[in-house]
Amino acid sequence: MCKRLKEYISSPKFTDLSPHQQYDALLLSHLAATQSISDPPYAVDAPQAKTFLSLLAIANEGLKDLDVLLPTPSPPPALMQELYNRFGNNNFSIHSHLNTIGHGVFPLASRLFNHSCVPNAAAKFVFSAAEMPTMQVVALRDIKVNEEVKHRRKLSDVLTDDPHFL
Repeated sequence: MCKRLKEYISSPKFTDLSPHQQYDALLLSHLAATQSISDPPYAVDAPQAKTFLSLLAIANEGLKDLDVLLPTPSPPPALMQELYNRFGNNNFSIHSHLNTIGHGVFPLASRLFNHSCVPNAAAKFVFSAAEMPTMQVVALRDIKVNEEVKHRRKLSDVLTDDPHFL
């Protein structure tokens, strides 16, 4: 796949996608590639697949429009659709200095925090050369005991919907 990546990201199908769709396509391509090297390939009980498939899914027909770079041999189409169905609920924009630099799936955050247009918390990302990015959830105001912690998943939502949020 690495040899085909440069051609893939310069293809018209990929460049016509919105930036967030491009991040989704790259993230899903990476997930497919990691699944292709599990033993056996595309085993739904492999640790990463098992974690990802345990997340809440939504019906998402957008996979047809998303040009994904698939490894050889390709994963079963039904598995790719199942993985993609989890992106809508569990995909976070990773940002640095108000710029989206990628997307990531953070299973624990997906399970513990809900999206809201009026959040009481925000995601902060910590970057290290030696580790994957980590997410910290920071309270934006005092949160009462038993109050649900809510945040926005995409920084673009914050910037376009509520410019006073930051």
